[in-house]
Amino acid sequence: MRMSIGQALGIVTAGDRRRAAERNGRRAGLRRGKKIGMELGAQKEREKNAAREARIAEYLRSIGVPAEKVDAALAIK
Repeated sequence: MRMSIGQALGIVTAGDRRRAAERNGRRAGLRRGKKIGMELGAQKEREKNAAREARIAEYLRSIGVPAEKVDAALAIK
Protein backbone atom coordinates (compact mmCIF):
# COMPACT_ATOMS: atom_id res chain seq x y z
CA MET A 1 0.00 0.00 0.00
CA ARG A 2 1.34 3.39 -0.91
CA MET A 3 1.83 6.05 1.71
CA SER A 4 1.20 9.72 1.20
CA ILE A 5 3.68 12.36 2.33
CA GLY A 6 1.30 13.39 5.13
CA GLN A 7 1.07 9.83 6.42
CA ALA A 8 4.83 9.43 6.25
CA LEU A 9 5.28 12.60 8.31
CA GLY A 10 2.54 11.58 10.78
CA ILE A 11 0.08 14.29 9.81
CA VAL A 12 -3.53 13.36 10.48
CA THR A 13 -5.63 13.86 7.36
CA ALA A 14 -9.35 14.43 6.97
CA GLY A 15 -9.67 10.85 5.74
CA ASP A 16 -7.95 9.57 8.87
CA ARG A 17 -10.36 11.54 11.04
CA ARG A 18 -13.35 10.24 9.06
CA ARG A 19 -12.20 6.61 9.35
CA ALA A 20 -11.59 7.05 13.09
CA ALA A 21 -15.08 8.52 13.52
CA GLU A 22 -16.59 5.60 11.60
CA ARG A 23 -14.69 3.09 13.74
CA ASN A 24 -15.81 4.81 16.94
CA GLY A 25 -19.40 4.91 15.70
CA ARG A 26 -19.38 1.19 14.94
CA ARG A 27 -17.93 0.41 18.38
CA ALA A 28 -20.55 2.55 20.12
CA GLY A 29 -23.29 0.89 18.06
CA LEU A 30 -22.03 -2.57 18.98
CA ARG A 31 -21.95 -1.70 22.67
CA ARG A 32 -25.49 -0.28 22.48
CA GLY A 33 -26.68 -3.32 20.54
CA LYS A 34 -25.18 -5.73 23.06
CA LYS A 35 -26.79 -3.83 25.93
CA ILE A 36 -30.21 -3.88 24.25
CA GLY A 37 -29.79 -7.57 23.41
CA MET A 38 -28.92 -8.43 27.00
CA GLU A 39 -31.93 -6.49 28.28
CA LEU A 40 -34.25 -8.26 25.83
CA GLY A 41 -32.78 -11.63 26.76
CA ALA A 42 -33.29 -10.96 30.46
CA GLN A 43 -36.88 -9.85 29.82
CA LYS A 44 -37.58 -13.04 27.85
CA GLU A 45 -36.11 -15.11 30.67
CA ARG A 46 -38.30 -13.36 33.26
CA GLU A 47 -41.40 -13.97 31.10
CA LYS A 48 -40.46 -17.62 30.66
CA ASN A 49 -39.98 -18.06 34.41
CA ALA A 50 -43.31 -16.36 35.17
CA ALA A 51 -45.12 -18.64 32.70
CA ARG A 52 -43.45 -21.71 34.22
CA GLU A 53 -44.44 -20.65 37.73
CA ALA A 54 -48.03 -20.06 36.58
CA ARG A 55 -48.17 -23.58 35.11
CA ILE A 56 -46.77 -25.05 38.34
CA ALA A 57 -49.30 -23.10 40.45
CA GLU A 58 -52.15 -24.18 38.18
CA TYR A 59 -51.12 -27.83 38.46
CA LEU A 60 -50.75 -27.69 42.23
CA ARG A 61 -54.20 -26.11 42.58
CA SER A 62 -55.71 -28.72 40.26
CA ILE A 63 -54.53 -31.54 42.51
CA GLY A 64 -56.00 -29.85 45.58
CA VAL A 65 -53.01 -28.21 47.23
CA PRO A 66 -54.13 -25.28 49.46
CA ALA A 67 -53.36 -21.77 48.21
CA GLU A 68 -51.00 -21.01 51.15
CA LYS A 69 -48.89 -24.03 50.32
CA VAL A 70 -48.83 -23.17 46.61
CA ASP A 71 -47.58 -19.67 47.48
CA ALA A 72 -44.97 -21.11 49.83
CA ALA A 73 -43.82 -23.60 47.17
CA LEU A 74 -43.43 -20.84 44.57
CA ALA A 75 -41.54 -18.64 47.05
CA ILE A 76 -38.86 -21.34 47.36
CA LYS A 77 -36.56 -21.01 44.40
